[in-house]
Amino acid sequence: MGGRIDMILNNTTVNGMRKERGFTIVELLIVIVIIAILAAITIIAYNGLTARANTSSSQSAAENATKKASAYNAEVGTYPAASSLMTTAASSTTYYLNGITFDATILSSGNLPASPSELNFYKCGTGATTAAPTTLAGITTQTGTKVNYWNYSTATVGIQSTGIIDPSVIATYNVGCVLST
Repeated sequence: MGGRIDMILNNTTVNGMRKERGFTIVELLIVIVIIAILAAITIIAYNGLTARANTSSSQSAAENATKKASAYNAEVGTYPAASSLMTTAASSTTYYLNGITFDATILSSGNLPASPSELNFYKCGTGATTAAPTTLAGITTQTGTKVNYWNYSTATVGIQSTGIIDPSVIATYNVGCVLST
């Protein structure tokens, strides 16, 4: 009898075959599901952080562009009619704008920016009639600028502006903003 107890204690059965130990299918599936849930939580958290960082960078670029447009207005006496007046200015001017690109197509979910520093630049002003101008040529008196940026967190367009922009009225003239580059 003592030999049989020794066999059982040595993790063998009566007929000498080794007793197998391992995980059941259910236990393995539970572990896989837990790992999948943790991976999904990590990916969602990472995407949220990335979206907030891109939005912050985009918003900062738009704020910088509107501050440079205000500086342009202070030095030149009018708002810039196009972003190129700031991006091609001498680097010694206070309104020189570097590191930002302007898209000639309106930002939308169908036209996402290539980077957070890609913006839309709008010339805002009144025209010769009371209706708000809808073309660049229709703006005869410039009253401000508007810069649109992409908000990656909400998938919408954000706005930064300087001066008087739409939908304002100056005297009897409606202010309109038109995409410019």
